[in-house]
Amino acid sequence: MLIYGGNGFTKLVIDSLESQSIKIDGIFDDEPLQGSLDNYTYLGKYHNMTMKEEEILVAREDNILRKYIAESITHKAGKIAHSSAHIYDNVQYGPGSIILHHSAILPDVKIGTHVIINAGAIVERDTVIDDFVTIGQSSTICSNVKLELGSYVGPSATVLSNVKVGKWASIAAGSVIINDVPDFAIVVGNPGKIVKYRDMKIVKGKQGIFTPYR
Repeated sequence: MLIYGGNGFTKLVIDSLESQSIKIDGIFDDEPLQGSLDNYTYLGKYHNMTMKEEEILVAREDNILRKYIAESITHKAGKIAHSSAHIYDNVQYGPGSIILHHSAILPDVKIGTHVIINAGAIVERDTVIDDFVTIGQSSTICSNVKLELGSYVGPSATVLSNVKVGKWASIAAGSVIINDVPDFAIVVGNPGKIVKYRDMKIVKGKQGIFTPYR
C-alpha cells in the first residue's frame, strides 16, 4: 500500500495498516519525512508512474483537500479498517475510506469513498455516509442519519437519529444536532445552531484553485 501525505494523521493510517499486516511500500509528500515517519520509504512528490500497480490511501483529514488530491492522482484507491474497529458483516465502505481504531460501525450502514471515521466514533444502524465525509474522534452518529458529500462532524459531536447533514456542512466539536443541517452551513452548540455558511464557490490553497463542491 502507498500513502499520499506525510503528517500526523499519516501515523494513524500507518497504525491501521500495520494492525492488518499490510505492507507500506512508501509515502508521497512534497517535503521529506520527519520523526517516526523516517522509518518508511520516502517517494518524493507524487508521480503516477511510481509503483503504479499499488493501491494508495490519501492521508489528509481535510475533506476538501482530500477530494482534490483523490481526483488528481491515478493510482487505484485502497481502503483500511483498523483491526480493533468493530464493523458488522453487512457494512460496506468504499475505496479510499479509512476507519480508525476502536470505532464501531453498526448494521446496514453504507459508507462511500474516501471517508474518514476517526478513533472511537460510533455510527449506528441504517446510516448513509456519502463520499469525502470526515467524522471526528469519539463522535456519535445515531441511526438513520444521512451525511452528504464532504460534510464534517467534529470530535465528540452527536448527530441524532433521522437527521440529514447537507453537502460540505461543518459541525463543531461537541455539538448536538437535532435538526437537518443545510448545505454549507457551519453549526455550533447544544442544540446546534447555524452561525454562518461556508463560501464554497472557490477555494485557494497550495494545490491551486479548484471548486470542490461539485
